[in-house]
Amino acid sequence: SGGAGDGSIRNLHAPAAFLCGTFDIAVTNCAIDFEQATTPVFYGVFNDGDHLGVRTPPYSDRIAAVVTGWLRWPLMNAQALKSMFVGGQCTVCMDTNWTVQQKNLQ
Repeated sequence: SGGAGDGSIRNLHAPAAFLCGTFDIAVTNCAIDFEQATTPVFYGVFNDGDHLGVRTPPYSDRIAAVVTGWLRWPLMNAQALKSMFVGGQCTVCMDTNWTVQQKNLQ
């Protein structure tokens, strides 16, 4: 959550997930970071959420599920969770609570 929007994202060397709210003060920077990233990136905007939505239901529950899936997929080699993030029919992509973009994810 957040985003720099200053080009420093080009220093990123590993896959990343960017999660921001629609009304997040940093959503513009998240979008800039997504565009500038060269590594695999999952970019999810939790619809109608704001910057502090990460701390309050219903957004906190949705975000926790996505973050947990994102971390378990590569760190625990939980390949079944890959479908949450990859492809046009990914689980989060199909969830109307999210607006999703992906880059270089396989």
